[in-house]
Amino acid sequence: MYQKKQNKNLLERENLKASFKQEMLKTQIEIQEQTLNDISREIHDNITQVLSFVKLNLGLLNNSLDDEKKPV
Repeated sequence: MYQKKQNKNLLERENLKASFKQEMLKTQIEIQEQTLNDISREIHDNITQVLSFVKLNLGLLNNSLDDEKKPV
């Protein structure tokens, strides 16, 4: 009877360890996904800002070139 109880206790501990490892892996994957989402959002926002800046500067450059070509 003692051996049965000890085996049952050991089996429960192994199940708890397996469950804990599974939860840790799930949590780790969720953190990685969140981190990748944050990074992708940052990259997207930065690229959008840079492209807007370039477009603005090209528009200003085009206007200044048009002004230089106008006859006085």
